[in-house]
Amino acid sequence: MQPGRRTIHHMWILALSVMVVALLPVASVMAQDVTGTVVGGPVLTLNQRVSEEPLLAGQIRYSVTVRNQGATPVNDKGYNLTISNTLPAGLTYVSADPTPTAITPQATGGTVLLWDNVVDLEVNEEFGFTVLAALTSTLTVADQISNTVVARVNQAPDNSGSWVQISNSLTSRPQAIDIELSALQSTADEQATGAGEYAAAPGRGPNADWAFQYRATVRNNNVGTTQGVTARVTLPPGVAYLGNPVFSSNPNSVGTTPALKLNQDGSLQLSWSLGNLTPAQYAAPIAITFDAAIPYRYRTVTDTMAKDSPFAGPMSGDIIVQDAALPAGYEATGVYNLAPTADGSESTPADDAPATVTAEFMALHKVQRPQSLALAPRRPMPSTTMYPSITRSRMVCWSMCSRMGQHMSMAAPALRREALKPTRLLRARPPSPGICRPAIRRQGKRGASPSAPVSMMSMRVEPWRGSQWSLGMY
Repeated sequence: MQPGRRTIHHMWILALSVMVVALLPVASVMAQDVTGTVVGGPVLTLNQRVSEEPLLAGQIRYSVTVRNQGATPVNDKGYNLTISNTLPAGLTYVSADPTPTAITPQATGGTVLLWDNVVDLEVNEEFGFTVLAALTSTLTVADQISNTVVARVNQAPDNSGSWVQISNSLTSRPQAIDIELSALQSTADEQATGAGEYAAAPGRGPNADWAFQYRATVRNNNVGTTQGVTARVTLPPGVAYLGNPVFSSNPNSVGTTPALKLNQDGSLQLSWSLGNLTPAQYAAPIAITFDAAIPYRYRTVTDTMAKDSPFAGPMSGDIIVQDAALPAGYEATGVYNLAPTADGSESTPADDAPATVTAEFMALHKVQRPQSLALAPRRPMPSTTMYPSITRSRMVCWSMCSRMGQHMSMAAPALRREALKPTRLLRARPPSPGICRPAIRRQGKRGASPSAPVSMMSMRVEPWRGSQWSLGMY
């Protein structure tokens, strides 16, 4: 072969080789990096927390969640999730949900729980389980207990692919005392706001509008007495204390009214001195329930009435905006075996997250069939419009709105006169095609104010700053 032709021949071979390499599946090239670590595919996260805290000679509950946070569905799916949970020596297995595939005691005193091939995890799917274990009587507050979880999935349904694994260990100590705080909301999902806006309204002081409750539960250990126990709840500036504390039990006959302290940031501290708690308060903890509400404005250090007695407002701070998160802290302190002990969102925040409520400007949607509608030509309503307020128990009321220069009032024969309250000025929205949408069939001559039947009209009713309501039609 001539030199020139050999060169051309080699060039064709090189070009063909490049084309073959280019046509190879891209996934096989991107599946691993230079170190051999899997790139792409399922991405596991593992969250482990203590959902029932380990009191001496009590129980501990672990809540574990494994999640696939891969980027691409199908391609990053994880198959045949397998999990092992190793309980340390000092913990005795009680139960788990779901039940493990295998439970194997270890020579070291621990226990291995195995969930084998329990589920496949698509992208953004998760699998959770809980484990309940009992603390042996030999554990003390000086000991550490570590729970270890290992989870893995395969990249292929038949386990022929690479395994992706993650592990996590959570260490905690036995406790002498435990406190938990929960919010018992009066409105679903988020808590309605607006209590205490007007001095003469029911929203001021106890029995405020949209009241809800907090419940603090104090539990002693199952071995010995904790002395001088104090329970403390710190309400954020956006939550008012309304009083009415109730104890589920009161073994030391202490006063149920909390000591109040107004902090510089506007938060309000409630404290109860509970005395000495014995192992009897393990099976029968003390639950303290009290009333609260979210005012229209934040409390500040100048709202001194809040430190003297239950007070819902009006407060002097900024307006509490929609979806504002309002976390309440809690803490229990005492002395156990001559050493200080504590539990709560301040001393053990990893186990005790604040009890948070979210502020909501509540909107209720009601439908009403008015019996008649009076129409009369009138000048367009000004930007400031008078609306009558109504009680929460009566959803029928007068309404006024502006459209095409006409005034419309809805007769409400079902409304009791005593349900009406003094009106307040509200800023009306500019007229738009969406206002006063109900179809109206006018009768009679223009200006004769005839009665006209209307189709069903949809009304939006919103509480305005607590006990007052504004009514708009759309």
